[in-house]
Amino acid sequence: MRSTLVIAFILLSLPFCFRRPFIGIFMWCVVSYVNPHRFAWGAAFHFPAAQLVAVATLLGWLFSSNKGRLPQQREVYLMLLLWLNFALTTITAIYPEDALHRLEFVSKILLMTVMALFIIDDRRKFEYFMLVLGLSVAAIAVKGGIWGIITGGKYMLWGPRGSMIEDNNDVALALNMVTPLVYAFTKIYKKKWLQLAFYAVFGLTLFSIILTQSRGGFVGLLAIAGI
Repeated sequence: MRSTLVIAFILLSLPFCFRRPFIGIFMWCVVSYVNPHRFAWGAAFHFPAAQLVAVATLLGWLFSSNKGRLPQQREVYLMLLLWLNFALTTITAIYPEDALHRLEFVSKILLMTVMALFIIDDRRKFEYFMLVLGLSVAAIAVKGGIWGIITGGKYMLWGPRGSMIEDNNDVALALNMVTPLVYAFTKIYKKKWLQLAFYAVFGLTLFSIILTQSRGGFVGLLAIAGI
């Protein structure tokens, strides 16, 4: 049942991703960071959710009358140079087949990152994008934090199975990266109930970083606490 619901949710989102590519970017963040299909069993676990959302978003952008433009900023050029460096070192790799597989994986991520730069072209979309991005990762913290409270913190927290943040160190890094963002939401949104909700998410995120039992994650937590 869970598997069917997850697949249906993803498939029903595809027309919206095509009609409104910025929704596709948001949806790509959800399936890439929350990994809802990894929390299901059966066909949903290996369902190509991110690929389908990415294709629908790319096609929607290609047929869109407003394609935006790539920001002419230093960081954008550095990111493109980084990809070029990955490509060149793949050619000269000791194990080129393994390196090519990894280049393909990283290239898909950078492609959608560049697409986001084209599509997220105004302040309102940017604010929603940061909200979706932050809460997509924080959703893991909410689930993990509540689980940690129920179990008394006896077990190590891991990321979604089969995802790029499955390892405890990786999920700790991801949670550290969004913690300042979640804290910023408590200042940006003025409604009392929203502030309380974001403070709860913020607290669960801090607790979840500790639950990962990652030494690097704890050092990162000390660093962002200082900031």
